[in-house]
Amino acid sequence: MDCNEVRELLNDYVNDELDDEQKDHVKEHLQNCPNCRKERENVVSLDNILKSFAKERVEPSLNFFNRISQQLKSSFKVFFDLIYPEEPRVLQMITIFDGRNPRKRYTPSYKEWYDKFEKDMLKKAYKLTLNEEEAWDLYKDAYDQALKNEKSYNPKRPFEGWFYTIMRNLWYKKVKEEAKKEIPYDSLETYYGGAGMDVPHPVDLLEKVDREELNAIIQEAIEKLEPDCRYAIISIYFEDKTYAEAAEELEIDEDDFKSLIRRAKRALEKKLKDKIDKL
Repeated sequence: MDCNEVRELLNDYVNDELDDEQKDHVKEHLQNCPNCRKERENVVSLDNILKSFAKERVEPSLNFFNRISQQLKSSFKVFFDLIYPEEPRVLQMITIFDGRNPRKRYTPSYKEWYDKFEKDMLKKAYKLTLNEEEAWDLYKDAYDQALKNEKSYNPKRPFEGWFYTIMRNLWYKKVKEEAKKEIPYDSLETYYGGAGMDVPHPVDLLEKVDREELNAIIQEAIEKLEPDCRYAIISIYFEDKTYAEAAEELEIDEDDFKSLIRRAKRALEKKLKDKIDKL
């Protein structure tokens, strides 16, 4: 195997996804190639950084929730009327019998309900996309879709779950379309400028920044990835899915998903290298 072939397989090698024959070929090459050994360290470093980052609580910026659309805020009332048809709603107490002991629950005002709903859904949209602009667009697109399918909503079922399903399906549809596009082959030789070129090394970040700043850099870099690349990173590192599970959700072959995760990590490495060069 030459350097390009080995580097294409390093991600699978590190994650123990190769068969015994491929594993032996890669291992033998690594013993004799310092450049590819360094690239293996890079793959391991990026994996460790992403795993550590995924354990942190990923939150959007403070300004993310300050963009409330007044049009959307008033439009959602059609669903509130389905969920809470009783009058008056504000300060109304409803007695519910759960067997022996009656309990009371507070029926919220529309503003209370919407403010909580919007914040919860936007957080979930951001968790799906890891991109603030796309999270807002996804939330608005989900509203349009929900309005078109208003008659299919059963008020006896949780509205939040119904709406999130719409939002999630819309996002996956977009990612599937991105993942199935024809992508020109981007060899590692082209990406790195040849086997002898010094490869980007995310671990260098650890020597220059503290944990908080590192998380901000990783978050910014992931936000700038294409949707399908972001999906690949989120699936493997945030949701602990297997390659097979992630591929099935995208309706692509497992080998195609492996190519996608490699492309995603190469793109992320490039963005991190650009950041390192500016520090």
